[in-house]
Amino acid sequence: MKTSVLAAVVSLAILLPAATADDPVIYKTKYRVIDIHRHSGIATEAAFRAMLEVDDRVGIAASVMLDGDSPHGSLPAWLELQKKFPDRLAVFWYLNAMDAKKPTFFTDIVREVDAAAKGGVRGVKVWKQLGMYARDSSGRLLKADDERLDPFWAKCVELKVAVTSHSPSTGWGSRVATNHYIHNHVGSFASAGEAFAKAVMLGGVTKRFPSLNFAFMEGGVAWASELYAGLMSHCGKRNPARIEAYDPRTIDGKLLAELFEKYAVGRMRVRPDLKIGRAHV
Repeated sequence: MKTSVLAAVVSLAILLPAATADDPVIYKTKYRVIDIHRHSGIATEAAFRAMLEVDDRVGIAASVMLDGDSPHGSLPAWLELQKKFPDRLAVFWYLNAMDAKKPTFFTDIVREVDAAAKGGVRGVKVWKQLGMYARDSSGRLLKADDERLDPFWAKCVELKVAVTSHSPSTGWGSRVATNHYIHNHVGSFASAGEAFAKAVMLGGVTKRFPSLNFAFMEGGVAWASELYAGLMSHCGKRNPARIEAYDPRTIDGKLLAELFEKYAVGRMRVRPDLKIGRAHV
């Protein structure tokens, strides 16, 4: 998973061609800045040129449009803009998991992402609907590791498009304050990224498709380092070859009771009603 995440980040950085020495000097730093998180509901040339004016003033060389939508929405218009401004715009196709209620959803998304990639999209955006509240035609929650999505993941591998997760987790766990936006917002994208990453990893998606790249946006990288360390630690102790060490049937009850009686006198209360060996503490 670590390789997939790193590869996805690198792939985003090289989506667009680098500026040449002959290009006009419009950037504010010596580095080429790419805004990989842009939203806009207006897919017109006039609106995009207005965005470019702002980009030029602040030093943004290019942007990734996450609102590419579907072939039935604004995607065709965004792809036309990408053709006109190939050095300034990369368009991502949006997987609308709320359409999972349609009986043909799983075949539709394979066909649509294929057509979108052939039309020029550079990646796929997945929002928090997947795994949270999108349901299939039978009313069952659609999980991120649902094997019915495997043909879609396989198509992404074939097309060499990265899957980008971009979701907040406001409303989860402790992020439910009704009077403080900051309380709910800080760390929310990191938590959502961790949840999605764990789902596709522990659900076997990354094993079934090891070359599929995933990118996780707007949450930093600390959560990924912690998750990687946690998965390595847990899988190191709870893999098929080691999991039997945690089987309670392998406990030497007699020895355990003797150790408690010897070293825990006055510190623990013995429960004679529940016995492991001579006593259960």
